[in-house]
Amino acid sequence: MHESHAGYAYCAVGALSLLKRPAEGPWSGESHCGMDVASLVRFLASRQLPYQDPAGGDGDGDGDEDNFPQPSALSRDAVAGLCPQHVGLNGRCNKVADTCYTWWVAGTLDCLRRDQGGGGGGPDVKIAREPARRFLLEKTQHVIGGFSKNPGGPPDVYHAYLGLAALAAMEEPGLKEFDVTLCVSLQTVANIEAGRRGLLKRYSAGDNNMASDKVVRLGELMAGCEAEKLVGNGAGLETAEDGQLLELLLAGRMLLTRT
Repeated sequence: MHESHAGYAYCAVGALSLLKRPAEGPWSGESHCGMDVASLVRFLASRQLPYQDPAGGDGDGDGDEDNFPQPSALSRDAVAGLCPQHVGLNGRCNKVADTCYTWWVAGTLDCLRRDQGGGGGGPDVKIAREPARRFLLEKTQHVIGGFSKNPGGPPDVYHAYLGLAALAAMEEPGLKEFDVTLCVSLQTVANIEAGRRGLLKRYSAGDNNMASDKVVRLGELMAGCEAEKLVGNGAGLETAEDGQLLELLLAGRMLLTRT
């Protein structure tokens, strides 16, 4: 049996949530029947690691490996009523904290809470949100923008997006409301749903060929790498519904190519 992994946990919980999700609008009710939620929550909560700044500023060698005590250290601090200043999260045992795993863990826990109706109905999880937030904003956020994988590393788009996703899942002020199951903003979800409604409306009206031709035409525009510009300025789009359809196709491409 392979070891547990926080990223795979998110994918599994998200997939189960999507299987029970209605075509549009909010959903309620558990989607993880048969899952050992208590064990999963314990595994996710144990992914927290206290981060300690290096004593010297120019240390040598292996980056931040030595700046994360073993996971048991956080448990001892919690028992003593202490709270570390910075808390990162890892994906597996004996690994250092990584920006993206703050998202994989926070997103999974939020999925579980929402599936059980939100409010007090979800699992009672003790994640150190403020220290985790400070770890992202003060340790992995880079001076030139974006987020790095670990403290001191260069920023990249992958960790920048998931760093922001983690902050959105933790309800960071100034960020759009987030759909943790799809890993996009609620506004993006609304655009996708609007585009889908437009497609269904055309098909239900017997306009199958026109809708099909439209998808092909917009797909060709996407292949020409001009789609993002079209969404921004509306050039080449015949109707507002075309814009919604194009956004739907773009979102689908993003979801299919995301790694």
